[in-house]
Amino acid sequence: LISTTYPSEIFPITINSQPNSSATNNLTIRSTVNTNVTISSSSGLGILVFNGASYVTVDGNTNNGSTLLLRNIASSSSTIRLTNSATYNKFLNLTIEGGGTASGVFRMESGLSGAGNTGNKIMDCTLRNRSDGTGTPTYMILINSSAKAINDSIINCNIFNFTNTAIYSSGAYAVLFL
Repeated sequence: LISTTYPSEIFPITINSQPNSSATNNLTIRSTVNTNVTISSSSGLGILVFNGASYVTVDGNTNNGSTLLLRNIASSSSTIRLTNSATYNKFLNLTIEGGGTASGVFRMESGLSGAGNTGNKIMDCTLRNRSDGTGTPTYMILINSSAKAINDSIINCNIFNFTNTAIYSSGAYAVLFL
């Protein structure tokens, strides 16, 4: 990321499955600017969609301590979605905001293909309502009824300002919370 805002970006930003991705052949998204970065949209499909993507790291922390804020201002959509067996992705040091959505600010869902979302980590993040004061989400992390979320981790995160349940799984497979 080389700018502090992205007002003309077309959302959602979708990262699809790449056949050669691995633990050693991965993608890291991190800010290179020396200030806080905000990516905000009213997309009904979300800000970031991991469509079968594997081994992607989104790191909101730069060397100087700046942060990355992802905010979806749509009232009926998630901010980040994992679908179609998104595996071994990491979400680090992010502030993830949404408001008024029953879709969950962070959503794991099944799709047309794959065995499930496995080995993903949400670590040292803040998941919250919109800090601009508009809307309070129903769920922070939602795992829909047909999704498989196996060995996914939520580690050392601040989760607050929601109306129903912080982490909600409607019949999905086991999720590992640390």
